[in-house]
Amino acid sequence: GSLIYPGQKLRVDGQAAQTPAPTPAPAPSNPKPSEPSITTYTVKSGDSLWAIANRHNITVAKLRQLNNISGSLIYPGQKLKVSGQASGNPSRGSSSSIIQTAKRYLGVRYDWGGTSSSGFDCSGLVQVVYSANGIKLPRVADDQAKAGTKIWSMSQLQPGDLVCFSGSGNGYISHIGIYIGNNQIIHASSTSTVSKVVVDSLSGSWFKRTFAHGTRVL
Repeated sequence: GSLIYPGQKLRVDGQAAQTPAPTPAPAPSNPKPSEPSITTYTVKSGDSLWAIANRHNITVAKLRQLNNISGSLIYPGQKLKVSGQASGNPSRGSSSSIIQTAKRYLGVRYDWGGTSSSGFDCSGLVQVVYSANGIKLPRVADDQAKAGTKIWSMSQLQPGDLVCFSGSGNGYISHIGIYIGNNQIIHASSTSTVSKVVVDSLSGSWFKRTFAHGTRVL
């Protein structure tokens, strides 16, 4: 029959089914990190190592290292390796915002070596104004003049360009200002009669005689 009772021992054939052990998950593989992409930049006329490095948010030393350059000599058409991405125009101020910033300092006294609203020299004013608009420039006028594309004619200047002057006539830039349009610049003047931040016309004899070039950094 089919009668069984609790505690009764029964003989059975075969083995009890075993619950299969779970298959261990495979160990995660360690993917090889992807190589950083190499970006290149083609040198344009008027470029400098400083301007290219600034545009790509790296130091001049890093730019030299990437390209095995020991000096500062580059030529148009040369391809340079750069790291990082070129900074976009939205992070930079427009020519109108640069001019607006510069005009805030009209009347501030000239102070050799000055870089604040308590006193400016010519390159100090330029550096502070452009820095406030997201553009890093060197401290000295001669270096600032090399920070972008050179504009050789006054008639080709655009608002926001740097205007560079060589008082000695040997090419060394000893004075610098910001072109604001209508043949005018705003600059920290250091003449015996005017020693402050002013707007001047480029028609003045000193400006016409010592004009070296403009520099476009926008």
